[in-house]
Amino acid sequence: MVCATSDQDSDPSSTTSNRSVSHKHLCDMAAEFNTKLNDASDTLMQHLKDSTTTKVEHKHLKIESKLASIKLTACLS
Repeated sequence: MVCATSDQDSDPSSTTSNRSVSHKHLCDMAAEFNTKLNDASDTLMQHLKDSTTTKVEHKHLKIESKLASIKLTACLS
């Protein structure tokens, strides 16, 4: 992963240690952001999958109900 550098990195009077700590902090923030984004994406995909499954099951039950109604009507006739 490529991590951004801070303005402090361009300051010639800053120490290498400060630049290293700043760079690590930005990398950690980027990694945390990516992790949160991936988690949100996974959650959304699971929600969409669950929603689609629910819609399919609902449609299946409606068809079964209509079929049962037709059979009952036929038996009563």
